[in-house]
Amino acid sequence: MTSTGRVGRPADPAIGRALREAAEETLATRGYSELKVDRLVRQVGTTRAAFHRRYQSIDHLALEILMARFGGRKAEPTGSLLGDLIAIQVKGFRMFTDPTFARSVLGILAVTQGDLEIREHYRLGFVAPRREVIRGAITAAVERGELAREPEDTEYICDLLIGPLFARLLLPTTNELDEDFARRTAETVYRELTSGG
Repeated sequence: MTSTGRVGRPADPAIGRALREAAEETLATRGYSELKVDRLVRQVGTTRAAFHRRYQSIDHLALEILMARFGGRKAEPTGSLLGDLIAIQVKGFRMFTDPTFARSVLGILAVTQGDLEIREHYRLGFVAPRREVIRGAITAAVERGELAREPEDTEYICDLLIGPLFARLLLPTTNELDEDFARRTAETVYRELTSGG
């Protein structure tokens, strides 16, 4: 998509939209490693200066796209602990297997190792909200009487749910990340929570 009008003026929202659309297309089709400022500005028909007036870096733009697309996704409560856990995992599966996320997350995670600002944005936008939803499902189960009490280490429960999805997405195995796998991880955690151990 090519912008029109006076290229480079911060007040022109068309340039920002064009850059975002071009970047999102790149993430979904070619992946994070192919997202470059020079390539984007050529595609849009603008300048590096215009890009940097809108975005601090290419990494900030990529994270903004992921936050807008996936950051607000929450599973609706189902009224039961097992149902809530399955809903959370299926929602996670759909995010993890979306091409935009799947082809971007490894690059973003690499950036978080050296950029503390990006790391904090990623934590607040993706890690913390998902863990809060899991904690909320557990608290609701206690209030309904499904669980006698909350687990001593809720963070461990969060890791049990999130870890397998990341492993299937990122590790070079022959095992697919599919909805059935996501459901089985929920059932495993449900048994852990209700075992009484």
